[in-house]
Amino acid sequence: MRILILTDYLHPNKSAASSIGYSLASYLTTHQEITIDIFGISKQGWWPKAGNAHLKGVKAYNVKTISFLNCIHKKGVGTVKRRMLYALHPSVFRVLLANRGLIAPKYGTVLEDEYLLYAKRLINTKTYDCVLAICQPIYIARILRRIELRVPVIIYKVDPWHTNYYLDYENELKEERLFDRMASAILMHPTVFVDYAADGYTEFVHKTFTVEYPSVYRRADGVRQKKKDGSIICAFVGNLYSAIRSPEYTIRLFAELADANIELHFVGGGTGMEDRHNLPDNVKIYDSVTNDMAVETMLDADVLVNIGNTVTNQLPSKLFEYISLGKPILNIFKIPDCPTLPYTAKYPLALDVFETELPIRADVDRVKDFILSKRGKTLPFSQVEAIYYDCTPEYVGERVYRVLLDTIDDGAHSKE
Repeated sequence: MRILILTDYLHPNKSAASSIGYSLASYLTTHQEITIDIFGISKQGWWPKAGNAHLKGVKAYNVKTISFLNCIHKKGVGTVKRRMLYALHPSVFRVLLANRGLIAPKYGTVLEDEYLLYAKRLINTKTYDCVLAICQPIYIARILRRIELRVPVIIYKVDPWHTNYYLDYENELKEERLFDRMASAILMHPTVFVDYAADGYTEFVHKTFTVEYPSVYRRADGVRQKKKDGSIICAFVGNLYSAIRSPEYTIRLFAELADANIELHFVGGGTGMEDRHNLPDNVKIYDSVTNDMAVETMLDADVLVNIGNTVTNQLPSKLFEYISLGKPILNIFKIPDCPTLPYTAKYPLALDVFETELPIRADVDRVKDFILSKRGKTLPFSQVEAIYYDCTPEYVGERVYRVLLDTIDDGAHSKE
């Protein structure tokens, strides 16, 4: 049984979608009858060739590798010749012209054009029993509708689509319904499903399954114990969005903690951090980094900081990486029904702080006491796993495996 997983980025780059894709692949390949190919975008260097996905039994294909470019990486091809071949490749001209507005992308964006081109080649040259698309939420879904697939498609909606805060409700609803009719099965997080159920999503309920993020698993590097001397480092790792995940309150809160030798480090990209001139001395900002560097930051931190969203249908996936490490978690939530709260309520080393216009003294004192008293403490992974077993690759992966079997079986019967 050969399964193709479509996601956005390949290892070592990470996103919520790619993390889910790799987690599911790691479990599904424990079933001997399953082989997995992962297709996505690599940001490393000049279009590295396809290879293993850093998982046994899983092969990764890059958007730019299902072509003659593979031969460029063979031994005996010198650097100068390699660069000339790159420069002469048609996709280079297509991207350059589209980026400068001289030609219009064929479908939606240059990224969609490139992804579609190479996804089609891969699907047409290999035989798959099912395609599992990890959508967050737009372009992979749109691309799938433009590929004439003859196999069942399962879509995993990491984020909501037509009810997403930055999309046009009516237009996206029409396109999403077309896509959902094409899908054989739909997977989504319970937080997303509640939003859809309230929106009259009855047409597709029969083929919709709710699953947690398969993101609670033992990190190979383990947790490092820091010395008690020096500054206390609190780290936020992930993306910021000024519309729904602004850091302003968190920065003001930590400004009140400067005298306690407590620092806040922001690591990641996003919006909302453009004005860096008036930051407190104990707040440091680092732009987007590699996944390995992000992991290093989390391992070295004394306390991990999560900032919740202003919407109820999107959950910061990084929270599950925090939980997996067993470290103290300071959770700043912005709305009373924040979807992070059911998860942090079960976590023994978490403090939830409701965001107000300005930090109040009582909250500053609570945060200070929490950081000073919990720094250096760690939950054993066995305890974390017992609390959040329904968020592990084993639990979620088995549910997805059953959906895969049923979907492929239904597809086989429909051809008879």
